[in-house]
Amino acid sequence: MPRIFISYRRSDSITITGRMYDRLVEAFGEDHVFKDVDDIPVGVDFRAVLNREVSSADVLLVVIGKEWLNARDEQGRRRLDDPNDFVRIEVEHGLSRRAMLVIPVLVHGATMPSADDLPESLRELAFRNAAIVRDDPDFRRDIGRLIDQIRKFEEQEPPTTRIKPVAPPPSAPIPDPFEDLVPSTPQPAMQAGFAAHPHPGAISTPKPSSQMKWVWIIGAIILLMIGCYVCQYVVSLQNTGVYWY
Repeated sequence: MPRIFISYRRSDSITITGRMYDRLVEAFGEDHVFKDVDDIPVGVDFRAVLNREVSSADVLLVVIGKEWLNARDEQGRRRLDDPNDFVRIEVEHGLSRRAMLVIPVLVHGATMPSADDLPESLRELAFRNAAIVRDDPDFRRDIGRLIDQIRKFEEQEPPTTRIKPVAPPPSAPIPDPFEDLVPSTPQPAMQAGFAAHPHPGAISTPKPSSQMKWVWIIGAIILLMIGCYVCQYVVSLQNTGVYWY
């Protein structure tokens, strides 16, 4: 059963919000619909209480009447511009929760505010598809449609947040210095003590092992060193006047 929090301004839409609350309680139960936060103890940070109450809900209904956007305080300042405004705190926290369904509910013929008319922290609300709840004779049909939408949200499976592990890229093979000298194609398998040949009478040449490669390398280095030594010895004999005939 989804938990529903109703955010509204009393000076803007108290009567129709009360009717909406009664119908929502009939559909989802009194324990699952929250409308007012009146029992905030003295000395307690009311922002934390509002955030906690909104966090405990799955659906946030933002009831918007004709005076919701431009409601003013005693000093004539717009309430939405006050970071400590109750409605602003509720909507801000609801929009910050990805798992929460935030539904603007337009009442009394109100229109959806544009993003430019809202504080920056509330501009995302302008892009949420709104529900319309009109007065009688359309109230019963409109609130029934809203309840159906909430029930559809309840039936949806929650999105998964699991991230599939990504396999690391395979490491590049170490280049073989003898790749151009020794064929890399594996030799046919030996069967019954004889090599398998592609053509009758063909003679297979066994592929030298890696140990044999190094034997040839060391041998070549030794021969090269001997050749250098002999050349150096011959040059030294020529310098001392000894010639070979």
